[in-house]
This record gives sequence, structure tokens and C-alpha cells, in this order.
Amino acid sequence: MAIENLAEQFTGTITKNEAIERLSVLITHKENRFSYEYALVIEENDNILGVVTAYPENIIDDLTFNTLELSRKLSWQINIEIQNRLLNDKEAPKGTYYIDNIAINKNYRSKGYATFLIEVIENNAVKIGYDVISILADINNPRAKFLYEKLGYKASGNVLANGHNYTVLMKNL
Repeated sequence: MAIENLAEQFTGTITKNEAIERLSVLITHKENRFSYEYALVIEENDNILGVVTAYPENIIDDLTFNTLELSRKLSWQINIEIQNRLLNDKEAPKGTYYIDNIAINKNYRSKGYATFLIEVIENNAVKIGYDVISILADINNPRAKFLYEKLGYKASGNVLANGHNYTVLMKNL
């Protein structure tokens, strides 16, 4: 839900269902952009309400490379132009803790779960020594930008990542 066609690009698929299957594999492996190591899930009565993925900006390049390498080892065909773009995109400002994506199940939106997940990530970032956190908001998603600004994030420019235009938002912790 949160990463648009990025899942398809990292897994070499064109269908949502195939991307979900392949993401399920990536989640189980360490040191990649979709690893369980960097995900925080909120659930209730065995229902996943939402998930957030976050990590330090300085490991994004390695995680991206590892994700593409794992995809290659699994014989998933990824277009070389897409690989190059993914390896060269700079999504997060230097020195920040980066919230890569956040998604809330559509049945549980507007109940505070996104705020809760973001606050937990912010606290985790402080615990490991970060004083600035960043997140992107798709310029076509004003609700996300509004939420982040409500939580104290400030727009600091725009970035083109994965072929989409995003507003970069940052917050001092």
C-alpha cells in the first residue's frame, strides 16, 4: 500500500499478487530494504493494523544493493535501468533516521495507529543516538503530508525517487 510500484521494481514483477509473494520472501531475510529487522508491526486479534519500516540513512545504499542482490540470487529478473535508478536514488537527507514507509490497513485508518507507529520509531531513533528523523510524502498524497506536519515534521524540499516526486519532511527529535 505504501510503496506504490517499488515492490514490483525490487522483485521484478508486474502484478500485485506476485509482488506480495516475493515481498514475503524478502521480509524473512536480513539486511535488505524489506527485512523484518527494520519493520514494526501493530496487530490486534491476529489482524495486522499497520506497519512501518525505518532505518538509518547511512545504510540505505547497502540495503538497496543487498535487496537487488538477493532478488538476483532468487532469479528474479529486474530491468538494469530500474536497478541503476534504485541504486542512485537519494531518498533521505544525510545523517537522518529514515522512515521508509508506513501503511495502515484501510479498515483501521484515522484511529491514531499511524501516529502511534511514528512515535515509536521516533523514540527508537533517539535511543540509538539520532536527533533528526526524515520521511517522504508523495506530492499527490496531501493527507500524509498533513499528518506528518501535525506531528512536527517540516518540509525541507522535494526529491525524485523511484520516478515519483516527494516532499522531504524532517523533524528534530
